[in-house]
Amino acid sequence: MLKLRSKIIVLLLISFASTQCNQSCTNSVKSSKIEIKRFEVDFYSTDTLDFLNGLEDLADEYSSFYPVFVEQVLAITEDYRQFSSYANQLYSYRIHPSMLGLYDSIQFHYPTVQSLETEFGAALGRYYHYFPEASPLEVVTFFSEFGNKAILYKGGIGISLDMFLGTQYPYYKGIQLPNFIIKNLTKEQILPNAMRVLAEDYVSELPQNATLLDAMIMEGKRLYFAEQMLPNTPEYRIIEYTKDHYAWCEENEFNIWSSFIEGNLLYNTKFTEYRRYIEEGPTTLGMPPESPGKIGIWLGWQIVKTYMDRNKSTSLEDLIEMNDSQELLQKSKYKPKV
Repeated sequence: MLKLRSKIIVLLLISFASTQCNQSCTNSVKSSKIEIKRFEVDFYSTDTLDFLNGLEDLADEYSSFYPVFVEQVLAITEDYRQFSSYANQLYSYRIHPSMLGLYDSIQFHYPTVQSLETEFGAALGRYYHYFPEASPLEVVTFFSEFGNKAILYKGGIGISLDMFLGTQYPYYKGIQLPNFIIKNLTKEQILPNAMRVLAEDYVSELPQNATLLDAMIMEGKRLYFAEQMLPNTPEYRIIEYTKDHYAWCEENEFNIWSSFIEGNLLYNTKFTEYRRYIEEGPTTLGMPPESPGKIGIWLGWQIVKTYMDRNKSTSLEDLIEMNDSQELLQKSKYKPKV
């Protein structure tokens, strides 16, 4: 009986250690080798005297990304193969002084992307660890004329470098971007944006008549996903807060939760009413002016993290597949301290 009991204890310890490593030992996961492809460099290297053939070469070189770029990012054609029908529009991009100036700014801030390759290699190494069946992803940099930060397409992640030129880049104010947006247009935010976009491919969209709680948990899952891919990134960067805003949320967690409960907000199904709690903004309407925006998303993240802390055997895939936000809330036993 003693030997049997010893074996059971050993097996339980092994199981516990394995579960703990699944949740917290990703720093030891092997990085993936990533060579970032620079679409903007190749685009501005095309021969203006033979531009049409240059576009065809780009389409061959970037067979997955190029169709998305012209059909969705720029939205100048419905069929990328009809090169002659939109070549003049792209040619205008190629030679326009403002676009050439934007390209020069990108080159100034990102003459090389070696550090990004290292960071993406580490993050995608963890991604393949959590999702071993996932297909390899390419990483492509591009420009969107201040449209997109990051995009996910079949086979890869695209990073629009013109959206990460730093808080002092003068044209951000010129196109009237608010300060709460500009503060996050930095190199440090490239990986968090990319991992949140990648999370969108796994965490399902909201159903019809979704409640505020549904929206909070969905976004909380995406932040938790990004957190697992970027374990060495500060939490305030993952959600795009300042240090002070994140600290304010931590200090006022009980009051935030109490205001949601007392206001009967969690089960509101009217998006027009609850959107203020999950959308970007300098602050959250209805909260003290010191609060950051999208405070409902921050709160949803805390609920998800509490659930995962209480349910150590739950894998990231298990979490993603949970579609009942009420069940997750109940099993999290979320109750912030006063």
